[in-house]
Amino acid sequence: MPDSPFERCDSPIVLCYTRYMLLQTLVIEVRDIAGRQAEILDELRQGREIILLSEGEPAGVIEPWTERVSAKWREA
Repeated sequence: MPDSPFERCDSPIVLCYTRYMLLQTLVIEVRDIAGRQAEILDELRQGREIILLSEGEPAGVIEPWTERVSAKWREA
C-alpha cells in the first residue's frame, strides 16, 4: 500500500484513490462541479467525501457535515 492515499494508475483521472475509498468517494474535476450539484449534494447527504482534482492533481476534499467536522469547527 502506498504512503499516500493516492496512487498512480492508468485511468482518465490519472490519480486514483485506493479501491476501497473510491467505492465510498466521488472523485470529480473542479471544472465539472457546476453541472453536478445534485450529485454532489446527494453524496454529502450519504456521508461520503468528495475528492476534487484540478487537471488530474489533488486539489481538495469536501467533507460531509458530521459531528466530527462540526467538532473541528467548534475547536477553531
